[in-house]
Amino acid sequence: MSKYEGVLDRIEDGHAVILVEEDKKDFLLPANHLPDSIQTGSQVEVTIENGEVSDIKLIDTNADRKTSLENRLDQLKKNRNSSFKKK
Repeated sequence: MSKYEGVLDRIEDGHAVILVEEDKKDFLLPANHLPDSIQTGSQVEVTIENGEVSDIKLIDTNADRKTSLENRLDQLKKNRNSSFKKK
């Protein structure tokens, strides 16, 4: 059993296509197995067992993006040549 981050690429013919870049694969699963409120482009965590998706969870990207942006901004402020440095 392995867990990966992926993205919902598309839904067609009743199947969802999940792209997992880390593993360089895409996985097909019935669209009715998707979490509620998931949309094309949503980031997900998938659990893969025996080459199949056994579990899928929607990742809260708003919190992740905020943390990531805050970390990048902190790094820019620390950079001596940055125009974002506090005066």
